[in-house]
Amino acid sequence: MLSRIRTGLASSIIALTLALSGCSDGGGDRASAEPGPPPPNGPVDPPPPIIPPPAPGNGIDAGDLSDSDTVVAQMTAVSLASPPTVSFTLIANGSQPVTGLDNSMLRASLAKLVSSSNDFDNTDWASPIITSEDPVCRNQADVDNSNNQCSEFTANTDPATIPDLARKIQDAVATGKTVRQQVTAERGGVLVDNSNGSWSYTLLTDPGDPTALPELHRVCLQFSLNASSNNPCIDFVPQDLVDPAIGDRATSLNEDFYSNYDSRQIIADESCNSCHDPLRLHGSRTATEYCVSCHNPDTADANSENTVDMKVMAHRIHFSENLPSVQGGKDYKIWGYKNGEHDYSHVSYPQKVIQCTRCHAGQEDIDYALAQDLPMPRATITPDGHLWATYAGRKACESCHDDKTRHGSGGNSPCIQCHSNVAERHRDQDEEMARALSLTIESASNTGPGEFPVVIVTLSRDGTPIDILSFSGKLQLGVAWDAATDFANEGLSGFDSLNIEFTIAAANTINLGANRFQVTSPDPIASAQDTVGVMLFGNGDLGRCNSTIGQTPADCLPIVSTIAYFASEASSATARREIVDIDKCDSCHHRLSMTDSGHAAFHATPAENPQLCVGCHGPGLGFSEIADFRVLVHGVHAGGFRETAYKGFDTDRLQYPGDLSDCLSCHLDGTYSLPLLIDSPALKGGSTYTTPIAAACSSCHDNSVAKAHMVSAGGAVFDGSESEANNAIESCATCHRSGASADVEVVHDR
Repeated sequence: MLSRIRTGLASSIIALTLALSGCSDGGGDRASAEPGPPPPNGPVDPPPPIIPPPAPGNGIDAGDLSDSDTVVAQMTAVSLASPPTVSFTLIANGSQPVTGLDNSMLRASLAKLVSSSNDFDNTDWASPIITSEDPVCRNQADVDNSNNQCSEFTANTDPATIPDLARKIQDAVATGKTVRQQVTAERGGVLVDNSNGSWSYTLLTDPGDPTALPELHRVCLQFSLNASSNNPCIDFVPQDLVDPAIGDRATSLNEDFYSNYDSRQIIADESCNSCHDPLRLHGSRTATEYCVSCHNPDTADANSENTVDMKVMAHRIHFSENLPSVQGGKDYKIWGYKNGEHDYSHVSYPQKVIQCTRCHAGQEDIDYALAQDLPMPRATITPDGHLWATYAGRKACESCHDDKTRHGSGGNSPCIQCHSNVAERHRDQDEEMARALSLTIESASNTGPGEFPVVIVTLSRDGTPIDILSFSGKLQLGVAWDAATDFANEGLSGFDSLNIEFTIAAANTINLGANRFQVTSPDPIASAQDTVGVMLFGNGDLGRCNSTIGQTPADCLPIVSTIAYFASEASSATARREIVDIDKCDSCHHRLSMTDSGHAAFHATPAENPQLCVGCHGPGLGFSEIADFRVLVHGVHAGGFRETAYKGFDTDRLQYPGDLSDCLSCHLDGTYSLPLLIDSPALKGGSTYTTPIAAACSSCHDNSVAKAHMVSAGGAVFDGSESEANNAIESCATCHRSGASADVEVVHDR
């Protein structure tokens, strides 16, 4: 890369951090969630203005911090005498300067961006702070060494002579016997309290004479505190920084820095945190710009011989269970700190991995989406976010396509040399075909008690109505009541889901002309209903969607579902309450649609409309256990928290990356507190019933102690008769209502 200030200077970066395999604190704990990310498609925010440190006197000692405190670190300067010195502020709870910091609480990385020798003119991260990992040890003391270091190395011993039993990891995937290089971070530099609320740290690692360093460099800091803290980083070009004509303009503290220098900004923390809420690994590492300085091509796990290069590792983890190698029977594992095993073979990614712009995107991706009439990228836009398409490096491509390694005669050349249409190849053609289809409920009549509803509907492709009766796929119409209170499942069609549900076919459908179709229900509306919800949903068939059990999403084209409300015995219709936001669902799911064997084969495919989900999954839907939507969604996502997996959704099957205590991850504000918004009936599970508040709370808090509390203090009924559960009076709101001492917000630590 060339500096835009000094033409001809190659911009690069030396990055230093702690590799996954060699990190010295392996904690996987998560801090309290930060406020949610900004809406997608926005640019990365410029560096915040430097805030003058508060006056000393109201500080807090680093040793007195607790998990209820929040610490914000901010770089304020970098100087180069050799080695570099960075200055920073460390402020707790918005106003308290942190005092009493010592070297054991801080580590630092130094990094630069270099041109990749294997991928032509692409850039990559490299680090001068290197350690090594030996997967094979020669004596018991080495085997027991928790730091993965051996007193004798394979460099001094022929690996072929070392027995497999000497491997630290006895696993079929751990086959390596070669010492591997690992990037790490440094401790022990000179830390100075500037006595004005700010600090300075001089690195031990010396990158050399700054006048001979035209590359872009980075220093990041990590703090080991009892409170949550961020990872501040500063970018700078040493040669320009020491040039009096340029000076401080050559640091990222200058608002024009990234306009003047290229810097491989591919992904934004906001993109990760819109699902991970927040992304936090190794105790207190939360910034991707810090992660990449360690997870670079020069670092690997010696046990498995898998690289922990960020682009490779991130792709492989998110694609894990679909990797050709995993499909072929080889687990994807990495052994990290203290030989801790990380098996990523069955990570559940809740959308198609083909959606590259979910994680990284540039302005070019917005322009492309506009030109092709495609949905906007969901990733936060970064200056280099489009590199996934303009420079398809071999390592990045092979991280997913791991059955195509070194194919062809390209050697180390970038894949783009042959595959020039990367953006086109990663278009989801199935989704585009599905998005082109739309359903409309024009009107409904005969919705009174005992009447057979007559509904006029259209199916359009690209806005033009088409013939429903010749459509290749399945469309269904459903009616649920009572929308004014809560949908109850009476199963008039012989199935305890929607009150009325049937497939649109020639026997019940008339073409009124211009492809407007009149559909008549085979079942009548029950009496004593205020409002009915008429639902229209379906899917196109790619050849297998309705013919087999166990389809995958690739077999169907789920059409966006629609619902309309019509009065039955009321003078006007009342829409069912909205309590979740589909945009929040799609932040992780991209396009929420149910395409498992039940929803695609027995039913049609509901998509992008939670109101249809609750129309079926109401209080009366329960086979072997409760299938009411509030229990189902909580239970499925809480697999890592529950004592007993809900319907088999344990952590091997699904891993929720967010913060379960953050109800606003899914809910609309004010819709999840007590008392309940409606007087809900008891929830059916098999042949027994459970009171509604207890059912919702125990969908996460399912252990015996929690349930006993709900019974003794809240009047809950678990697995009782229908009359017992419906006649019980739950008193949970007495303590857990909004504003009470045990408010839902309080007990969720929000």
